[in-house]
Amino acid sequence: MKQLTLYIIFFLVYNLNAQSNSVVILDSSTLKPIPFVSINFLNGFGIYTDDKGRADVTNDILKVEISHVDYLTSTIILNNNPTTIYLKKNVIELSEVVIEAKSTKKRIQRSKPKIGDKDNERAGLGSYGFEAAFYINNKDSNNSNSYLHALSIPICIDNMLMGNQQTKNVSNVLIKLTCYSTISNLPSERIYDFEQFFTLGPDKIKSGIFNLKLVNDLKIPEEGFFIVITLIGKLDKRGDLFVEYPYVEKQIDFNTVKILKSQPYAIPLLSSNNGVPTFIRNFFNKTGVWFAISPPVVRPKEFYFMTEKEKEEYVFEEKNKQKEYTVGIGYEIIIYQ
Repeated sequence: MKQLTLYIIFFLVYNLNAQSNSVVILDSSTLKPIPFVSINFLNGFGIYTDDKGRADVTNDILKVEISHVDYLTSTIILNNNPTTIYLKKNVIELSEVVIEAKSTKKRIQRSKPKIGDKDNERAGLGSYGFEAAFYINNKDSNNSNSYLHALSIPICIDNMLMGNQQTKNVSNVLIKLTCYSTISNLPSERIYDFEQFFTLGPDKIKSGIFNLKLVNDLKIPEEGFFIVITLIGKLDKRGDLFVEYPYVEKQIDFNTVKILKSQPYAIPLLSSNNGVPTFIRNFFNKTGVWFAISPPVVRPKEFYFMTEKEKEEYVFEEKNKQKEYTVGIGYEIIIYQ
């Protein structure tokens, strides 16, 4: 009986290992691991490596796209064996964040965040690769020395997404903050050699607000820019990124479909009567299309059997039926005179 139990345990461990492919991402020059590299499965899903550049990819994923802002993007064919991938540095460098103030005189401009009513609509935040772009306007466009110093983003724990989970058991998640230019009131290209990581958790949300202080003040162009937050993944109890698959497989009408996992975080929405709305997208959707933020689109059973293009067209049509929303973010801007 003992031998049978050991055999079953061995078989399960062997079978689990056989189902996934271990991947490590290294810098081709320094041979050091690269943390938080995106691994796009090219099917609308993807994951990020941990702080040691590691991740596991199931054997049904045969080709992936590896990307990081500081490195050249690579498409890799996986061979179901442990794989070490070397990335080369990107020679195209983004502008550094430099304060060009000619005077030590400064004034601070603050805008308070707006949460709205507790019954307001909400947009889910918790799926891996989710991105939200918040427009920062340069209200003092005649002054070229305006710098973003801090942000206050309304975020809440959504009881509907929690199910039977208690707030104290909600996991912390890792958030990345980057900066994008604006063209035609839409996020365009990434600007500045800047990214900053934050831990978002129930204890980090104070009175419905998640406060972020930037390590580097970001110069605001005359036309303004977008601050983009990306949800990287769940953190374990030690504060390390817990690399897990972004979806679960379920049987619907005798077919296996992939359902996105989600953490119970949400963004309260306000009606956008004028100005630039907040935009969202999933980083792993290769079309790169930004949508105006809105409550979740109801997905019928048929949705899960659509192609990626059909899914995108369905979501686009449904969102066009909704009114425009925005997020009442707050911010602190330093203006050097």
